[in-house]
Amino acid sequence: MLLSTGLIQKATFSSGSSTLNGIAPLHELHPDDLPWANIRPDKDIIYHPCYDNLQCARLLVPMDWNSTQLDDGTVAIAIVRVPAKVPVTDPSYGGAVFINPGGPGASGTQEAVREGRQMQALVDATADETTSGAHKYFDIIGFDPRGVRQTSPRLICFPDYHARRIWEVQSEAEGTVAASDVATAVKKARWSAMSKSCLDRAEKDPRAKVIYHLNTTPVVRDLLEMVEKHAEWREKTARSWLGSPVGRMATMGQHADHTSSWQSILARTSNRGQEEKLNFSGQSYGTFMGAMFAAMYPSRVGSMVLDSVKLPAEGLAGTRGSSIIHADEIVKRLFDLCYGAGPEKCEFHSAFGPAAMQDEFDQLLEHLQISPLSVSSTDSTGPEIITWSDVTGALRSALYNPMKSFPNLVRLIASVSRNDGTYFAKHKQRTKTHYNISPECAKDGPFSPSCMLPVSWEDEVNPGVSCSDADHNGLDTVENFDAYLKRLESQSKYIAKPWAELNMKCAGWTAKAKWRFTGPFTANTSNPILILNNLLDPVTPVENAIEVSKSYPGSVVLKQNGIGHITIDTRSACTTKYIRRYFQTGQLPPANTTCEVDERPFGVNVQCTSDLGAHISI
Repeated sequence: MLLSTGLIQKATFSSGSSTLNGIAPLHELHPDDLPWANIRPDKDIIYHPCYDNLQCARLLVPMDWNSTQLDDGTVAIAIVRVPAKVPVTDPSYGGAVFINPGGPGASGTQEAVREGRQMQALVDATADETTSGAHKYFDIIGFDPRGVRQTSPRLICFPDYHARRIWEVQSEAEGTVAASDVATAVKKARWSAMSKSCLDRAEKDPRAKVIYHLNTTPVVRDLLEMVEKHAEWREKTARSWLGSPVGRMATMGQHADHTSSWQSILARTSNRGQEEKLNFSGQSYGTFMGAMFAAMYPSRVGSMVLDSVKLPAEGLAGTRGSSIIHADEIVKRLFDLCYGAGPEKCEFHSAFGPAAMQDEFDQLLEHLQISPLSVSSTDSTGPEIITWSDVTGALRSALYNPMKSFPNLVRLIASVSRNDGTYFAKHKQRTKTHYNISPECAKDGPFSPSCMLPVSWEDEVNPGVSCSDADHNGLDTVENFDAYLKRLESQSKYIAKPWAELNMKCAGWTAKAKWRFTGPFTANTSNPILILNNLLDPVTPVENAIEVSKSYPGSVVLKQNGIGHITIDTRSACTTKYIRRYFQTGQLPPANTTCEVDERPFGVNVQCTSDLGAHISI
């Protein structure tokens, strides 16, 4: 059974920050978490003005979609709407495009606030020929999945942010898994402690029971609910306008067949119930969410773009066994591009060529493994050390978005290679958040919303979702983990260890999801899916996109001759053209299409770089 309708109950909310027996109300948020703390959750989507001309809502859904009990709790989904350029009554209103930026654990509301307008420009009609006569304008809707950011209840396994910072500092000091003889055992113990803490909290606090309901399956059902509730809102909004003096005047005397008649407007905006379809753009982990939605509700798929594809089979297995096969090739490209840019644009440049630069980098990593770099304090930073884990961590992060990150990465590497860690120390300390226990936290007590920063990334959310999605991955024994690490090291010598740690997080994770869809991940969808992937992606290889496409007949893979994770992070007029055309008309690119990019890191001339994917057999 895919779903039961479930029961949505009205919740009782407290306007204050007081707690009952040390337990905060289910949907109470940090008092400074604005505008969210002032928005009352509701079983309908009720938008409130927020941020910069955006709209926010908190939608109540059942904690357990398959429960028939009225007291099993609710989840309040945080939603941000970037309004379309036209009202819902306009014939060119195209509906809503829901977005998920990945993670798991990334915030869709923050993505909508930061990038919503850019996403809107990507899918909206323009004056050029790419729309083929169509002209649609879309809402962009970002939401925080269960346990994430402004969606409540959050998965919180620390009593306050101070305890969380201690955890983070200790974890950083231990280094990456397998960075030392004891690091793997220490990391295993650390993540086992996290799992036990989360489970212990679930026995004491009703909010923490979300741990059994935050995997991808109920989130997909939440997404369907959002689609249907948005349709209800659309109809209510249209009817309200039609009943207003302005609406009555605008439709007066219009023939029923005219696009501006009240009959036509009602026909376009009426809630179609179970015929309403999802328009969706998912990135990275968001492609797993999209693929699951398409498998569970194939008749409800509208326009769906999956960018940088995670294999569903790996999500269910709790491993990422073949994800990093192209990572080292991107590292090689880093030095190729650095050499091509010259010393003015790339600080790590060497006249001896890219191979010599890569050799020097490898030697630097070897040296840091046995001799970390000591850095004295400055006026703005305290004493610091730069370790092998620091540099490989910076490298791994930079591989995701080379356009943005490569210039700073080579500056970090160059400074350390000169035995000067000051710049790297400032880089490390910029990522640290200072926090003092507030009077409200002291008053309300541990685990209260007042003790949590409003928009912090919670370490427990990522394993809470990914480990709940998966079968037991068997990596909780030293022998199995070592074998897994060796397999990853055969794919990448640079990021195998930090990548393996992502799966180490599931060691000892025993919380079992109450509802878990396990496939099959295949379906004839009501509309074909557009799948995007860079030819060189560090963590979701293009081979994944091709494999997933086989399971959804009619889908097309659009390859982009770029490097990095997420295609749309690199400008490509070609890719933009096909995405816009798809949302405007439903037309897919021709099979086997590869788009060129319009920019390379360091400003290297695109025409002077070779085909990045020439070595890939696909």
